[in-house]
Formats: sequence, C-alpha cells, structure tokens
Amino acid sequence: MTSADSAQRFRVFTRKDLSSIPQLQGMAESEITAMKAVSAVLPFRVNQYVIDELIRWSDVPNDPIYQLTFPQQGLLSPVDFSRMVELVATDAPT
Repeated sequence: MTSADSAQRFRVFTRKDLSSIPQLQGMAESEITAMKAVSAVLPFRVNQYVIDELIRWSDVPNDPIYQLTFPQQGLLSPVDFSRMVELVATDAPT
C-alpha cells in the first residue's frame, strides 16, 4: 500500500455528515435528528476506520464502540434534548 492509498482511505465524518454515513441509512429519521441535536451541543467526529471496522452494526444501538462514538440522546437532559431537536427540525443555526 502506498502513502497515497492511505491518504485516500482516511475520511472523517462530523455532524454535517451524519446523513451521509451509509451504515446509518437504515435508521429512522428521528434517530438521525436525535444525533444531530446532541452533536449540536457536544462534539462529534468519527473516521471511516471506526465506522467500517470497529462497530458491529448488527448490534446497534447496543454496540459499545457505537455508544462511545455516536451522539446519544441520554447525554443531554430531557429539556435540553427537546429544545435542540426543535432547533434542528427548524434548521436553526446551532
């Protein structure tokens, strides 16, 4: 493998990329919205290797690497979470 091959394979996903992660495509839109709401408050960044190699997608949401990596609703208080979902739903700047 050349260094050019390595550079092409490294990809980072952030909050704005949540909808484009192929493994999340089967999830309900409400789950993606929840991730966007939490990631508007807490940082989110994951690379392609974690997505492709470390998460057991057949066990999501129980997979421990998934839980450590992807934004979870329980990371915000219910009041804050509800407010952030409202903001995300209206495309408010966050």
